[in-house]
Amino acid sequence: MFVEQWMLELTKPIMSTLEFSQKLDRLEFLLTNDFAAALELAERILESVEKQEPKALQAKAYMFTGIAQFRAAQYKAAEQSYEMGLALAEASGNLSIEARCLNGLGLVYYQLGDYNTAISYQLKNLQVVQENDDQEGRIRALINIGVLHDQLEQTDKALGYHQEALSLAQKQNLLRYECICAINVAGYHHDKKAFSTAITLYRETLEKIQSSSEQALEGSLLLNLAKAYLEAGLLEEAQSTNFKALPTNQAAGDRENETETLLIQGRIELELGSLDTSRDYLLRALVMAETIEVKRHQYEAHRYLSRCYEMQKDFKAALYHERCYHQLEREVHNEEVSRKTEFLISKAEAERFRHEAEIERLRNVELAVLNKELEEAREKLVFQAEHDSLTGLANRSVFENRLQRATRSSQLNSSMLAVLFIDLDKFKTVNDTLGHDVGDELLIHVAARLKNAVRRGDLIARMGGDEFTILIENLVSPVVSHRVAQKILAVLNAPYELQKQEIYVTASIGIAIYPNDGLDAMSLKKNADIAMYHVKYQGKNGFQRYNPGLNQQVLTKS
Repeated sequence: MFVEQWMLELTKPIMSTLEFSQKLDRLEFLLTNDFAAALELAERILESVEKQEPKALQAKAYMFTGIAQFRAAQYKAAEQSYEMGLALAEASGNLSIEARCLNGLGLVYYQLGDYNTAISYQLKNLQVVQENDDQEGRIRALINIGVLHDQLEQTDKALGYHQEALSLAQKQNLLRYECICAINVAGYHHDKKAFSTAITLYRETLEKIQSSSEQALEGSLLLNLAKAYLEAGLLEEAQSTNFKALPTNQAAGDRENETETLLIQGRIELELGSLDTSRDYLLRALVMAETIEVKRHQYEAHRYLSRCYEMQKDFKAALYHERCYHQLEREVHNEEVSRKTEFLISKAEAERFRHEAEIERLRNVELAVLNKELEEAREKLVFQAEHDSLTGLANRSVFENRLQRATRSSQLNSSMLAVLFIDLDKFKTVNDTLGHDVGDELLIHVAARLKNAVRRGDLIARMGGDEFTILIENLVSPVVSHRVAQKILAVLNAPYELQKQEIYVTASIGIAIYPNDGLDAMSLKKNADIAMYHVKYQGKNGFQRYNPGLNQQVLTKS
């Protein structure tokens, strides 16, 4: 009824500037309580304000429209609204709205995966709010810069921004931002697997929210708390919390949070053994993730659907979702690597320009030292952009570029090459039973053993998770690749001494050879992957070279 009355009021003749400003202030309140209604109201307000009101009010209307569109996951539309708001704010000299539009654009580009542009907008935002002595705007900027560093896996740096924002929010007595910062600090401990600390912080913040007028944050907080309970193995607490999170996020119109809540509920039901219920939640999550085009949620839904169908003995469906999971996970990983590479290269260039300016200014005996520091910094950044941070092996992007060059070279030289696709068997069991720290340590040891199993010039890469690839160029005979695979199996099968425990793992290896098994990089990777899956379904701990009948054999087996 409240929203309908406001819509009727908007059809009245153009109101005074003061009245319109008051309605925009009211809309700001509505934005934190009903995203869908706020979006409709903002668009109606925009229709009545264009070319009729001062530029500052037009800017405010565009800004609010951008906020509503962003929360409805309409990121491209939000980008346009924020750009219009920014231009009008700059023209009218309204620094407060200018800062909020810059902040909004930073958030949009973060969601679109353009971290360079996102950080650029947030730094501009920080500069404007500092010039305007806007403490609330400064807190927003610090929060969002922290989130960007989280995404770039610079977690300690991110924590510093979140803690600085939290301290400012407490000094300014801004409960909403204090709660947001507390959630982000709890998220840091959550990511570090310090579940007890994270859960305590989440619960303390939830109590503050529920006893205040800031209930708009409740859905996100309940979702994070449910995830922490789930990952800590507290299934009853996870289920009861997530049951509260789902209607809260649905009522708020937050579609991404609703998708993730469905996904978490599917995982909880899976752990509880309620397979049909788990499947239904996961399928709902998958449909919604595809609708809002969030690949990360899509591949997570496929991942757990594969596990659910496998437990139901529907191996064909399990295989389908497993392949969808791997394909989407690789796409997301490639996109993340590209974004992080672009960010690191830009950072390296900025660092180079900074050093060059400093060198030009000093022109003294420190020149040589500074130049050496610059080269070392650039080398370090380039290495980070091209290598897996855990194992030090080449990353997926480097492997794929090298494989493309190698196939062209083999075509010109009429030579053979081999691609080996290696997947550790039951690696998840190690993670689940012994913890992610042991799992990471195991991956480091596996990488070291792989280096000792191949020639110096052969390329080894970590593709993500427990998947590795090896490129063998100038292959004399296919038999050589078989011998390499046998050697790898032998070295990987030896026990691992980790944290005073002996751990055993095996591997499944698929082989594809140019030109018989593929004429381009994509075909070779795909066919080596198919051969690896064949080994998985034949009992694991072995190797198989690709042949055209393997795909049908795997389906028949399932």
